[in-house]
Amino acid sequence: MYLLTNDLLSVSILDPATDMHLFGSRYCTGGYIWQIFHKKICELMRGPCYPQKEPPVFDGQGAPEVFESPAPDADLQPVGSPVLVPGVGLVKKASSLIPFHPRNNPEVINFCTWKVTSTPDSITMTTIQQQNAFKCSISREITLDGSTVISSTSFMFTGPDYFPLSWFAHPFFPLNPDFRCCRFFNPVKLPPNDAFTLNEENGELAIRPSFDYTKSSFTLLDIPPDNKFTINQFHPDTGNIFISTDFPVSKMPVWTNQNTFSFEPYFQPVLRNSEKVIWSMIYQF
Repeated sequence: MYLLTNDLLSVSILDPATDMHLFGSRYCTGGYIWQIFHKKICELMRGPCYPQKEPPVFDGQGAPEVFESPAPDADLQPVGSPVLVPGVGLVKKASSLIPFHPRNNPEVINFCTWKVTSTPDSITMTTIQQQNAFKCSISREITLDGSTVISSTSFMFTGPDYFPLSWFAHPFFPLNPDFRCCRFFNPVKLPPNDAFTLNEENGELAIRPSFDYTKSSFTLLDIPPDNKFTINQFHPDTGNIFISTDFPVSKMPVWTNQNTFSFEPYFQPVLRNSEKVIWSMIYQF
């Protein structure tokens, strides 16, 4: 693993060349934040199977990110064919279910290759992937600046038509003894569900004390369209972590099980040929 460190925090980032046993068909393998340590407190991040040292690759841990949209022709390919998944590589199409999803297609044929450069404060990983007429260039940069961790991505698509990019961040946090999860500074609404409650006056999301933790729960919040988000994540050890997006969030699921809570901000631009987009997640500890 790579490590960024200062007097307050250490950030461990998986090495795409040597940590392949921790990768699968779901999470982007470049710039994968595996853990963030507060030097005076503890490990700050969690995962669905935490504290397993090698959790199932689909579940992962830390603050992974997902390119949910494969190459545009994925659903047209026959079962058994390789499908290009941005940030991952070539994945074997094992299921005829539409749309293509890594949950149903877990086998990676070849991981993409990343070029890694580093400074004392940052790690940058870049890759170029191509299959038939589809080509994408991805750069992932993780920066540690005092008590702030910034995860930045640039993506450029090349092809004959357009590409509906779908990406989301999936940071995993520990549960709080008082059941509080986070506070949304943007207006959100909570549909009926079995796990969460929402105080619409102050935007605080909490887990119901009666929730059955032997299960997991996924709920899609109702949010205003295309707003940048700021979230206060309640943490049992550090008190608060402020997370912000510099991109318009298209949808926001929340998820929990017996080990962790996560929110998932989505970025879903439609790219024209040779169009490049750059966006970031900012974590302030």
